[in-house]
Amino acid sequence: MKRALRIYGWAWVCLLTATAITALVMAIFPSHHKLAKNATKVDKVVGVDLPELTNIQSMNNLDRTASRWDWYSHSAEFTEPLSAKTIAKLDELCKTDSCHWYKYNTVDCYMYHDSGGIDELYGVECAIYKDHVNISYSVDECEGIIVWALVSLHYTLFFIWGVVLCIIALVRWMVRATSSR
Repeated sequence: MKRALRIYGWAWVCLLTATAITALVMAIFPSHHKLAKNATKVDKVVGVDLPELTNIQSMNNLDRTASRWDWYSHSAEFTEPLSAKTIAKLDELCKTDSCHWYKYNTVDCYMYHDSGGIDELYGVECAIYKDHVNISYSVDECEGIIVWALVSLHYTLFFIWGVVLCIIALVRWMVRATSSR
């Protein structure tokens, strides 16, 4: 029984460590909801340093009656036009990362598109012009629920495991007590 309790104790240490690491990773890396809500995070979304934003106009669908998708849309002007260095970086991205980037030469617009996650968790579209940006972000409202569901499942299983070990210990104690009479 001592060996089973030792294994159980170490399993708890591993579970608590995994939970702490999961919480730390989720705190370090911003969720798509946090990125989508804040228009000033557009440079983190697209991975390019952009000028500061001004005259930000935002919309969302959080007052909807039924949908699993949270949708955010932002339009903003840059405090200064895109620099030649930023334009060169965007042109390079259109060549090297054509999966996410595209340039519309007729209107001088750089388009960024990304989607992914488990079960297509998010989708983002961003149009970058020389003097302004438009971004549309949709995020599944269940973002992160799979991770916490797995953590909850493990804690539940560990609790049941502990109850079973207690019952086994109690039965053994009762058998020893009755056999010693």
